[in-house]
Amino acid sequence: MEFGVKEAMNKWLQQIYIGKGHDFIAIEGVKDNFIFNGLEFIRLIYVGDNAFLLTTKGEQSIENAFNEDHQWLEKTFEYIMSWNNHSIITNRRLWVRCWGIPFNYGDGNALREL
Repeated sequence: MEFGVKEAMNKWLQQIYIGKGHDFIAIEGVKDNFIFNGLEFIRLIYVGDNAFLLTTKGEQSIENAFNEDHQWLEKTFEYIMSWNNHSIITNRRLWVRCWGIPFNYGDGNALREL
């Protein structure tokens, strides 16, 4: 059986930006910098591989915010670009909820085997 899929760009994806942080970036520090620099309306979602999805919490434009002079952004991110269908994040953070694992199996090595 064969079928084709039409590639579509959803409207909400057009409003999302992706930022790739420099190596050894402090995740909470990035969020704090946005708040301290008056960009608290930008929501940051860490997705792994030092990458963040940036969305707005309201009607303000991310693009307009980045047009202002924010030199700290260049020190924090390698790049910030609008989302496109070819954007790739090579690693993702995944949370798995487990029940019934005894405490004595809670070391890092035992959990890696799961």
